[in-house]
Amino acid sequence: MGLGVMVWWNLRGIFSDRRFLASVLLGMLISLFTIPLLMEAVGRFKEGNLLSAMPVSEKMVKIAVVGEHPLLAELEKNNMVEVVKTDERTAMELLGEGRVHGVFIVNSTGGSFIGRGIPLSNLAESAVREAVDKFLRKDSELLFNLKSDLGLEELLRSLLAPFLLLTPLFIWSLPIIESIAYERENKVVEVIFASPSRRVEVLASKILSNLVFAMLLGAVWMFLVPFFGLHFANPFGVYIILVSMALLIITMNALVSSIASNAKEATLASSISSTIIITLFFSIAILKVFPATEIAAKLSPATYIAEQVAGEATPFPFNLMLVIYIITATAFLLALSAFSTEAFAFAIKPGLGQLYEGMLEILRSRKKAAFAMGFVAFSVTMPIEIVAIGLVFFLIGPSVGLLLLSVTVVEEGLKAFALKVLKPKELKEGAILGALVGLAFGVSESLLLAPVVEMMVLVRVVPILVHTLCSSIAGAGYARRQFLLAVIIAILLHMSYNIYLLSHFW
Repeated sequence: MGLGVMVWWNLRGIFSDRRFLASVLLGMLISLFTIPLLMEAVGRFKEGNLLSAMPVSEKMVKIAVVGEHPLLAELEKNNMVEVVKTDERTAMELLGEGRVHGVFIVNSTGGSFIGRGIPLSNLAESAVREAVDKFLRKDSELLFNLKSDLGLEELLRSLLAPFLLLTPLFIWSLPIIESIAYERENKVVEVIFASPSRRVEVLASKILSNLVFAMLLGAVWMFLVPFFGLHFANPFGVYIILVSMALLIITMNALVSSIASNAKEATLASSISSTIIITLFFSIAILKVFPATEIAAKLSPATYIAEQVAGEATPFPFNLMLVIYIITATAFLLALSAFSTEAFAFAIKPGLGQLYEGMLEILRSRKKAAFAMGFVAFSVTMPIEIVAIGLVFFLIGPSVGLLLLSVTVVEEGLKAFALKVLKPKELKEGAILGALVGLAFGVSESLLLAPVVEMMVLVRVVPILVHTLCSSIAGAGYARRQFLLAVIIAILLHMSYNIYLLSHFW
């Protein structure tokens, strides 16, 4: 049975499930009618800065000001800020009693803000600071990316768009779970091993049939959403993003379904992984609001969708899509290792070791498996790095040194974990396998970052060499039974390079 025939057979199975199609239709209708409700709610905000959304008093914000400044007269005329001139002791008493939103202590050149008298969110408190600063300081940098033609309404509309557009992917990606998990639960996979069909074609046909299903629904979805309030400057580009995200989630579902022991467990794991993927990309897109992190927002396809809604003329993120396809390919390789190899399928308690054995069974080479493990390590780096950076921010603060250290430890730690799975026995073998892991990791990372940070050779070549060298050291250390020391050396070397890069280009 050829690949095309198997795709058609699986696609027929999807469309013959009336209950599933009914749930898909119901889900799309609910989503469509949710869009105008959310857009109407967003439309209640006035054009302007974030203070437009804070109806806390007649003048929105009440500030106690300590000290004299020539521009205070202009601040007092502002129709959003009520100024109370007083001494520092009284100002702090008003703040403690919750009678003012904040205290601004000014001098001849600037000032310091003390907030949290009346509870405000961090975002709103920062907006208060911006509103006061623009009257008390000249040539200050904007805190938010709120252009004159992009008020709060358009900002929220653009940030909501990726979430609203990508939500249906949860249900569109379900058919592959039933297909794969059902076969594992009912031992149908054993029949696959006895059949003449190539195992890679069997899994690929399941993924492709689900992708065709998602592409058809995606086309209908892109046709309908403009009638309900979502308009895109480049609908075809957004559709490509939608299909690419669908392929990623479908392949991840294939992976978790291949690993899970039954359909119920697969559905739960799939829900968690899909939620993480969409939430991660959506969270990264929110960084566009802040000028200091605007570059990082470009690392999310959701940012492109947000920019299309905002009417910004932005180029299609080809390199970012290539990285997503690399992550998808690694997920497919892992899914294939679990779905179609005896090493995993017939193991009593299959785990990561059996996945690696499955990769060896498929690739038939330790070097190819090491190269593949580098892509696997990169594929799980971003979510772990986001968590690590978030913990540093919330527990310690925006310390550049600790942020760099956390990112470096995550990257070298994941590559080291891959080497621990590879288990090189000789020094030369460890150095070579480690270099291959680092090479694959570095290539993926450079593809992701090079279009964002234009550093030419330093971004495209040097980081690849750094990753290759660091992982080679770790691999050699594992073979010499000095793994921990070798990993620490790799972290310090990588950290030194990151500090050098930061000091020369920022």
